[in-house]
Amino acid sequence: MISSANRIDVDPAPGVDDPLLAFPLLGPVMALALHQRGLLVLHASAIEVDGKSVIFMGDKGAGKSTTAGAMIRAGHRLLTDDVVALDLSDPGRPIILPGFPQLKLAADAAGAIRLERAEVRPQVHPQIDKAQHRLRDGFAPEAVPVSRIYVLERGVRAATSPMSGAAALPAIIKFSYITRFGRQALPGDFAALHLRQSAQIAGRIGVSRLEVPAGLDQIDEAVAAIEADLAYGTR
Repeated sequence: MISSANRIDVDPAPGVDDPLLAFPLLGPVMALALHQRGLLVLHASAIEVDGKSVIFMGDKGAGKSTTAGAMIRAGHRLLTDDVVALDLSDPGRPIILPGFPQLKLAADAAGAIRLERAEVRPQVHPQIDKAQHRLRDGFAPEAVPVSRIYVLERGVRAATSPMSGAAALPAIIKFSYITRFGRQALPGDFAALHLRQSAQIAGRIGVSRLEVPAGLDQIDEAVAAIEADLAYGTR
């Protein structure tokens, strides 16, 4: 039960311990609480790169957390994983609020990336294939302006390409966390606010496609494409 956007009451079922409870609590429950605070919340991961930032959206299995992990291994810093909260109070400067130093990775991705200085928590349930990687460093605790928003898609080689303006807004709406809750999570003026916020971020930042090679041994190609795209945008 989320009350007044600042209180979460939990009544766990028998046998549910804290590590298992953390998965929904730090995911959809936290996302809904942040949404009630008036933030735009995306189901995505975000990385800080030399004062800039990149957001990775995508369908389940697209490689959001895997790409974020590869960016961390390359020396960049995690802003947040799974729940990306955007503060749009300044229309000209959308901000990503930092989450907490944890990344959820499937076993094959974790084996390929091999993050150093990360504590891997035990598997909390047989049906949850991702493990929590608690970062000892490589985390950005400060808010950072939004620089790029990518929709991840599987491809033969790593490449970035801007989406049309007409496609950017539907992408933001599709991958906003509140969409999964349906109309009941948008009472009163929340629906209009959500549409305005989505249009604002789509118009101000835009959305690009990021093709990520299917093979985990090629994930560093995606990192190089992102770094090149950010460098190109600063010229």
